[in-house]
Amino acid sequence: MIALDTCAWIALFRCEDTAEAYQKALRGADVIVPTPCVHEVYRHLRSILGDESLAELAVTSMASYRCAPLTIEAAEMAARIEEPPHLSACDRFVYAIARTHNATLWTHDPDLKVLPQVHCIA
Repeated sequence: MIALDTCAWIALFRCEDTAEAYQKALRGADVIVPTPCVHEVYRHLRSILGDESLAELAVTSMASYRCAPLTIEAAEMAARIEEPPHLSACDRFVYAIARTHNATLWTHDPDLKVLPQVHCIA
């Protein structure tokens, strides 16, 4: 099972250099979507890029996979993550949601690569 981090979803929807690696990872995989990613992707595409139609398309696409909400268990796990200390709360939530589902988190965010069960694309 895999989960994609917010930066991975944004790379896919913006057709960035890393998008092909994420497309390959999604093919035939059991995928979960941590719901904080939905928030961050929508916010980024709509507010930062100013593209509401792309934001809505992105959410529809993400919803075609199994969405995984932030549970009490994942929130507690996120609170126990000590390294790296500068990791954002949202990154902690996404990672903890992936771990509670025994999913490997795919990302190109170098802050997450130090955590177990993270596949970081260079």
